[in-house]
Amino acid sequence: MRIPDRALAEIQSRLDLAEVVGEYTVLARRGGRWWGCCPFHQEKTPSFSVTPEKGVFYCFGCQKGGGLFQFVMEAEKVPFRDAVELLAKKAGVELPHEEEEPGGIRRETYLELNRRVAGSFRWLLQESPAAGAARRYLAGRRVSDAIAEAFQLGWAPPDRRWLWRFLSGKSYTPEFLARTGLFNEAPRGGEGRSSLLADRIMFPIANARSEVLAFGGRALGDGQPKYLNSPETAFFRKGENLFGIEKAGPAIREAGCFHLVEGYMDVLAMHQAGVTNTVAPLGTAFTEQQVRVLKRWTASAVLVFDGDEAGTKATLRAIELCERQEVSALVVALPAGRDPADFVEAGEEEALRALLAGKRPAFPFLLDGAVARFGRSGAEAKEQVRDFLFPFAAAAASRLRAEEYLRQVADVLGASPEAIAADFDRWQARQRGRMHTSGPTTGEGALPPELFLMLALSTNRDLFPGVRAGGVALADLEDARARALYVALEEGFRGEEAGLDALLARLDDAGLRELVVRKAASGEFDMNPERIVADSLRRIRQRGLQRDREAVQARLRRLEGEHAAPAEVRELLAEKQHLDSELAKLGV
Repeated sequence: MRIPDRALAEIQSRLDLAEVVGEYTVLARRGGRWWGCCPFHQEKTPSFSVTPEKGVFYCFGCQKGGGLFQFVMEAEKVPFRDAVELLAKKAGVELPHEEEEPGGIRRETYLELNRRVAGSFRWLLQESPAAGAARRYLAGRRVSDAIAEAFQLGWAPPDRRWLWRFLSGKSYTPEFLARTGLFNEAPRGGEGRSSLLADRIMFPIANARSEVLAFGGRALGDGQPKYLNSPETAFFRKGENLFGIEKAGPAIREAGCFHLVEGYMDVLAMHQAGVTNTVAPLGTAFTEQQVRVLKRWTASAVLVFDGDEAGTKATLRAIELCERQEVSALVVALPAGRDPADFVEAGEEEALRALLAGKRPAFPFLLDGAVARFGRSGAEAKEQVRDFLFPFAAAAASRLRAEEYLRQVADVLGASPEAIAADFDRWQARQRGRMHTSGPTTGEGALPPELFLMLALSTNRDLFPGVRAGGVALADLEDARARALYVALEEGFRGEEAGLDALLARLDDAGLRELVVRKAASGEFDMNPERIVADSLRRIRQRGLQRDREAVQARLRRLEGEHAAPAEVRELLAEKQHLDSELAKLGV
């Protein structure tokens, strides 16, 4: 369910950012900003600032920043909707219950349905004589009754019409049921729809608030596919949710790290072994959004994937994603062909815990694996090791960490750090060329004038209408980051959005989001913003005029040797004179 922009704007208008932040850390006013010790990391000297007029907070130590909703998300370790609901209560704003779309379904009704379905599946597993095979399967995998109860495991009957008949008898309409993701397309000439999940062990998939959003099903016998999930709906995105998060959240906060495993049964096994800070992706590859969800609790990960080829690939992907999100990753190497559920099934919980205790930092794990795979005898083998590891060094959130990784590569390969660093720089240059980007988005260097302009407008949104009306268009922007900001500002302008959070939500590039927040918090664009914008527009126009003049001059030089018609030469000379005049007006 989408929260209307007008409701978000009303919450922001009623609450003072400094007062909200002041409930989490002590703030003192200095100049136009409030300062205090960061609530997100330990520090003795205050480096955390709040600028209520701009609606922005930023820590110059850990680089976390954003607006009102982002602060509550970080402070309370909750997703966006939960943060909005907490602030709505504080502000006395009633959130309207909008439908997903005309003729759509309400979120509350969707959640109530899933609660009822989960309870029914749970009852069937416990009480139905037909669920004997499901109970025997769980017993054979040594899943305890306590774990089955905690995760509300259930069973879906083989009759694919059963669930439709059951829910229709509870007064749910066919139109509503068809949109829940629980059923296949309606058959021709048949009555009702068939259930997507049948004759399977059922795993309710919940969010951190224990709201059941979807289901996963494990086939009994030789049924295929072995695991099947509910499809995505308006309220469920596989790449943004994790199995077990509602149980693991408090344990993650207490332990200061999360364990990531591959599947549902592995989560059950880890919890049964006492490792309750464990979650898993939902039958798909680990995603950047899932890293962000987990980072609300902690920036430390322990990766525990199966010891087969697929598990190795999953581990490599998870390491790279964690690096990009500044999550420190440790790796547990399981024996080939075994996963956590295998250890519990064999009654070897102690052996599993011993393996977990032997976790290793991610990059040395990668380095050893690369050497074992390619060797290091001869230049070609060393180059293969080097090229395998460069993407992980490039994913590092800081140059300092990347240089440490490169030093380790040099030590293992017996090469000089300078040679490895030079190869790495050339490798990065090639990657940038392939992606046709204008450069890394995480660093600044000398900002292009159009990016500087868009950053100034991001902080002074009231000036954007004038710029879009006659100053600069999207086609005038060469820098990819500037174009992304322009599009976000334009969409926000058309949607009459206010606040930094709304703008940041429209930016996919994490580095760009951090740059916008940092610039807004720095106060760089607070003094005489109209002059800053005007100067930036002048520089962009100047660059365009100079480019046009160079093009005209090049054409004139070509015409000199081609005996061109005098009229054509006069036309070009007049154009050049006009461009010279325009540049003179700009002081060039």
